[in-house]
Amino acid sequence: MNASNVGNMTHGGMGLPSQMEGFSPSYFQGAIALVMPQGLLSVPYHISPETLASALSLERTWVKTFSTIHPRGKRVINLRSDTCSLQPEGMKQAMYNANVGDAEYFEDSDTIRLENMVAQITGKEAALLFSSGVQANQVATIVHTGQFNSALLSKSTHIHTTEVGGLASFLGVKFLPVETSGESLSATDIENEYRTPTLYNRPINLVILEQPLMNGRIVPLNDLEAAYKMAKSLGQKVHIDAARLFNATAALDVDVKEITQYADSLMFCLSKGLGAPIGSMLCGSKELIDKARQIRKLLGGGMRQTGYLAACGIWTLENMVDQIAVDNINAKYLGQSLDYVLQPHIEIDLSHVETNMVFFKITKQNFNHDCFIEYLRSTHIIISPRNIDTGFYRLVTHHGVTRYDVDMVGRWRVMSSGIALFVGINDYLQLHLCILKT
Repeated sequence: MNASNVGNMTHGGMGLPSQMEGFSPSYFQGAIALVMPQGLLSVPYHISPETLASALSLERTWVKTFSTIHPRGKRVINLRSDTCSLQPEGMKQAMYNANVGDAEYFEDSDTIRLENMVAQITGKEAALLFSSGVQANQVATIVHTGQFNSALLSKSTHIHTTEVGGLASFLGVKFLPVETSGESLSATDIENEYRTPTLYNRPINLVILEQPLMNGRIVPLNDLEAAYKMAKSLGQKVHIDAARLFNATAALDVDVKEITQYADSLMFCLSKGLGAPIGSMLCGSKELIDKARQIRKLLGGGMRQTGYLAACGIWTLENMVDQIAVDNINAKYLGQSLDYVLQPHIEIDLSHVETNMVFFKITKQNFNHDCFIEYLRSTHIIISPRNIDTGFYRLVTHHGVTRYDVDMVGRWRVMSSGIALFVGINDYLQLHLCILKT
């Protein structure tokens, strides 16, 4: 492929995007990528773009040609979730050097150290290591409610929508999901939903809140305080699902205790943005944690040499908390970039990008979303499919997504026939032409 070919890759009056200017044709090689209804097809360069475009035009296919630079290496920009974050070398070394014993016999020193450390950070009497946030939430709920009682929560919470109904299925807890007046369960919602126990309804023992919310939004501290005080005035306990607790504290610029003070129990993940491979912490009173330890055993959650996991938790709490603020900043930057380059074909509310999540919708008519996902994957960028109900995509930043990665992802350009994504890492560039059929 020579320079003259590069200069002649046009169709319908559209030349190569300005982002290509200055790149030497010697870097360019590859195939034409066709995004068709049946999927992503590759055509070798011995079929010229002009010939292919002309042939497709004769078949009354509306096409445009445009170019994409993508990394020749194997680095992947994974924006599906912060659960995809991988472990830094320091964390791996900490795991290798862990001091372990049998945690069931209270002989695993690193697990004990982690649990004491978390209790101190959150301002609670005790903490307990779990294999997952789902299990920690389930255990906290059953400890607070007992069997066959009720818990009040927002209809949109992770516990209600994404934890497969385990509490109802296995433990007999009835959820009372509320269609909230705002984005989170408010003091007014709690008051309005209160019911005096009778023969015909179960008592509400627990109110479940989130901070941050499942959509990455922050609950203002005064709203959290009001909800907590209302629940307590009605004799109810409060559990906070704070899976991304440190994203919330970074967004609010407050100490962890400014959030945990409004909870009788609280769960946060050591995985996700903090980067540990496994682990979530449940925090609360010593009495609650003692009961939680028994319920965890009942659910098969007892573990032995957990010091290997605890060492990761210790290391990340000592080394990764400041990174969370960077993740939040990168998400805002990514949202701003997408808003700038994808207009007018994007719906995005930048005021909602408060932590490390960006939600956006592509509004172009007849846009092929399946091919879009497949095409991004071919350029080493991985995102989750859009939400079928809302139509929104979710991108999540974490320590494995650098500012440079965000710059690469943010180089999206909308053409009349679809979306082009320009990606370049170091000087290893590979040119692809992409022809979208709409």
